[in-house]
Amino acid sequence: MRKSILVPIDFSNNAFIAAQYARAFAKKYGYDLHFVHVYQAFKSAFQSRSTNEKDSEQASSSSQAKLDAFESKLGIPSTEATFCCVQGTFISSIQNYINEHQISLVIMGTHGETGARKNVLGSNTYDVAKDINCSLLIVPERSHDFQLSHAVLFTDYQKGDENTLKSFMEVVSDDKLKYSIVHMHPEVKDPTVYEELKLEEHRYHLQNNLGIEQLEMQLIRSKESSNLVREVVEELQADVLLLTWNSDKNFFEKLFSKSLAKAIIMNPMVPVFLSGR
Repeated sequence: MRKSILVPIDFSNNAFIAAQYARAFAKKYGYDLHFVHVYQAFKSAFQSRSTNEKDSEQASSSSQAKLDAFESKLGIPSTEATFCCVQGTFISSIQNYINEHQISLVIMGTHGETGARKNVLGSNTYDVAKDINCSLLIVPERSHDFQLSHAVLFTDYQKGDENTLKSFMEVVSDDKLKYSIVHMHPEVKDPTVYEELKLEEHRYHLQNNLGIEQLEMQLIRSKESSNLVREVVEELQADVLLLTWNSDKNFFEKLFSKSLAKAIIMNPMVPVFLSGR
């Protein structure tokens, strides 16, 4: 049975870029594609039943028309993907679709069609990252060309790092991919030999348990910040950034502050991968 990718769309430019990225990803790694638009129809207790039904029909018709136009613009044959509209709340509808269709990976953009408000594929991107029980790949609007040769994992030696790498390796199934792990040393002074040995031990553990041929490491002397993450991504020429959920802490409480985690997810430099919990 072929694995499947779900791509939530809101017809924004970022959704279109994420859809193109997903198409290239699916083609390279052998996935089926599902494009889904979630919408909600206006309902009011102050309106008659017939008026509410009419509003629901109009919302459905409008969503389907936009989806048809999106499908035509994307140019994917019906044999390569499915397109559908789902009425309901965003998070619950996405999770239900994942369960019903045995989705292996969700790929979505960061910024939605409402611009500064960043609705649906904006604020909901962070909610999906926290709430959806499925591996997630977040694609920034600047990702115009699909490229995947170097994956970088930011680590604080969590036990979950092994699951993150394992999940990603299962998703991509690519023996030629290069991997790096990066640890930010928060002290102003130079990292001690102990810190270097600790990172080397973590690298050896991951490489040995997962059978990774190329797993490099880098220890950085600096407090964590979005600018530092950006510098590391650019220096290492990372194509995807891997982040680990920590089941013993709140969302990225140990690896990153919540504000930094949200900044990375909402404004990524390169695609960001989060494994399903």
